Amino acid sequence: MMHPIRARSALLCLALAGSGTVLAQNTQTPEVEEVIVTGSNIVSSLDAEKRGAPVEVITADAIAKTGANSLADVLANNPSITGGAQGEQDSGGRGFINLRGLGTQYTLVLVNGRRLSANDPANVLAIPADAIERVEVLKSGASAVYGSDAVAGVVNVILKSSSDGMHANMTYGDTTQGGGATTELNFYGGFNTDNSRFFFLGSRMTRDEITATQRGITSTSDKRRFGGYDESSSIGSPGLISGVTGSPDLIADATRVRPGNYSVNPADYRAYNASTDMYDTLASGDPSIITNPERLTVLGNFEHDFDSGVTFFASGLYFQMLENKWNAPRSISFSSVGTIPASNPYNPFGEDLTSVDYRAAELGRTRDENTAATRRLSGGLRGDIGNWQLESALTWYRSEVTQRSHNNIIASRLQEAVNRTGPTAFNPFCNACNTTAQYAGVLGTRGYDIGFDADIADIRASGPVFNLPTGAVQAAVGGEYRREQVTVDYDSLWQVGGWVGMGLPGAYDLSRDIYSVFAEVRVPLLAARNGSDNSPLELSLAGRYEDYSDFGTTTTPMATLRFATLDDQLTLRASYAEAFLAPYLELATYDYNYNFSDVLVDPNTGDPIEALIYGSGTPDIKPETSETINIGAVFTPDAVPGLTVSLDYYRIQQNDFVPGTTSPQGVLDGTANGTATYGTNIGPNGEDVIVQTYFYNAGRRRSSGYELSLNYAFPEFDFGKVSVDVGLARMATFEVEDGDGRLVNIAGGYDPAGGTFFSTGALPKTRGLVGLNWERGALSVSSQYSFMTSYRDLSPSAEYIDRKVPFYATADFQVSYTLGDDGAPVEWLPARSARVTLGVENAFDREVPFVVFRNDYNSYENDLRGRYIYARLSVDF
Repeated sequence: MMHPIRARSALLCLALAGSGTVLAQNTQTPEVEEVIVTGSNIVSSLDAEKRGAPVEVITADAIAKTGANSLADVLANNPSITGGAQGEQDSGGRGFINLRGLGTQYTLVLVNGRRLSANDPANVLAIPADAIERVEVLKSGASAVYGSDAVAGVVNVILKSSSDGMHANMTYGDTTQGGGATTELNFYGGFNTDNSRFFFLGSRMTRDEITATQRGITSTSDKRRFGGYDESSSIGSPGLISGVTGSPDLIADATRVRPGNYSVNPADYRAYNASTDMYDTLASGDPSIITNPERLTVLGNFEHDFDSGVTFFASGLYFQMLENKWNAPRSISFSSVGTIPASNPYNPFGEDLTSVDYRAAELGRTRDENTAATRRLSGGLRGDIGNWQLESALTWYRSEVTQRSHNNIIASRLQEAVNRTGPTAFNPFCNACNTTAQYAGVLGTRGYDIGFDADIADIRASGPVFNLPTGAVQAAVGGEYRREQVTVDYDSLWQVGGWVGMGLPGAYDLSRDIYSVFAEVRVPLLAARNGSDNSPLELSLAGRYEDYSDFGTTTTPMATLRFATLDDQLTLRASYAEAFLAPYLELATYDYNYNFSDVLVDPNTGDPIEALIYGSGTPDIKPETSETINIGAVFTPDAVPGLTVSLDYYRIQQNDFVPGTTSPQGVLDGTANGTATYGTNIGPNGEDVIVQTYFYNAGRRRSSGYELSLNYAFPEFDFGKVSVDVGLARMATFEVEDGDGRLVNIAGGYDPAGGTFFSTGALPKTRGLVGLNWERGALSVSSQYSFMTSYRDLSPSAEYIDRKVPFYATADFQVSYTLGDDGAPVEWLPARSARVTLGVENAFDREVPFVVFRNDYNSYENDLRGRYIYARLSVDF
């Protein structure tokens, strides 16, 4: 049965997060536009950049000057986004936002003022760049306005609501090093009448994969020439044979046993040599480093004004990504499967063996088929009651992530195959020789399905409360109901541990209900000056109370102060905000479990002990909380028209941070929360102790820094229009709590937790972006230079070493020429206008730097593609 909130949302048809940012007219001064800007529910005519909390605005015009094809691309080089995944490399075809390096789960993403997530970080690849009217980036905690997740800040995407006709564009690009060829097709349009506005878009993107051998830094598992270590595998083809009585580790002599062949003569096997017999999974396996996604997006946005003054709004989003990720040939360790009997016709040693490792090279690369989908419907009504604006909407959201991994090994069937006595017996002693008949019944497709759901109903109202001598006191109030659900399901064989080397996961279906009420007030402390609608000194206060059905309640306040002086040329601002991250549903229940095996030290004997380790959530988990202080200034001098300079300082204190689960060794030693159950061979793989660990709230993190922005549109010259944009972000501190409870500053370094779900990753002290644009008539040229300073590297054991990951910078250029319309008139053109664009990203083909700790490049920060050249044809009908 459909949930009632979902059913009502579906009846409202199309949806794109109903517009909390739609324009509203002031009845006394109709020429002034009043809007709701990210970080507040109260309308104002004040520019977003001059509000009490720092808000950066990225317009559609600015986006058009880049080669961006999604929201992830729009924000990829933003200096305030650092230390974590923005693009889709290593993310299963999804892209996330990591504001100020805290981690992707600490940035809330909105579409038209409402959530684009449930119990998961929002997938920003779902929003095509051509659908974006503007992006507002609030760089402050904002749980008092939006609730959970708004710790580092909020990214609010305002989508286009109408269009002047139909538009189409096609983009093709390719790398100069090979692989990664990309094709994108977009078609969008709409209309704008006296009472209605409509916008729709369809987009399809495909890209070729880039494999390991197509780039130097990924061409081999042996990274010693880069300063790393050899990560080759001991499991190759031929395989590694251990446990033969009276013999060292053995391997088939490849000079005698050629690929596709085998031998039952023990003399054809020699001692295994780790320096020459390791298997290079990158050079030989040639896996995908960047996958070959196919992305499809359809969205629509509709508004209609009734004669009564009520506006109906509705919108919808559908996104689907399909990709194939190719991996090195699969490895098989018989120590986790069973025994290869002496009766196996290919066993040359005449005894039962259990320690044989084999690489199934004859099967070729293995394929993981990944799917990521986002669907969203939202709609509602907006209107005025007296001087108050009232708005209510219903929103339904679902995100899905699935994987189907092909040619996996079924443990029980493999045991049956090696037990056969005829020619179809499986042969783990050969050099890639097993046939389809020998693999019969052994291979299968392993898979999982993850779903995130949210049903949301909200209502909000804003307007004047009473008048002071300094002006009207404005207020906003509202409430929200949200139901979140996460479902995780594994195939039936996986759930009983039937796949070789894949453990024993547990499926689960978790949900919770959240009830919220919120209020906000803005008080003018000084009367507005002549010619201005805004008080030069304003105080805003906001608060939100939320009741979660799984862990309890939260209350978060926020305060902002804004002072405009020098005839509004200089705006000083300060804000204080408390925020929180609600525990993910998995962390707040015992129903969530994962497991793995490891070797620990038995505190009773001091000897190594095989352990099966479980990690699970716990109802004792608490929300992570934070306190953010921002102090800044915005300068728009009348003496230099077109110039805007802003400078902000921030400080974020995080408490009750969740770094992961308790230490398994600590559980055994009695120093960490958990349980340990001892016994002989009580685990599925013969483990002698089962250790239960739990997620926990660990302590504090603290970060601070400065952010500078400069935008200047020069006076128009005879040779054209010139503008420059500069953004700099300086991370002063990023302190994490060590094992002794002390805060250690790792700014300018690499967080050892980098690359995990609770990750920050690289933390360069300075990131920058410089844009220079020129336009004259039909011709325009834009360029971007982005950089990140060097940062300290870590050893493989997560200790700082005397090495820095070097300074990294790229330069992008784009040239466009317009035919028709405002460009050069062309009578033969079968459309209103057309625009031809040529561009290059990473024009100087800078190679990504090597990171010792990852023994690889930093895929969360750097783009492996190298130089990428593209051409785009845009047509307006």
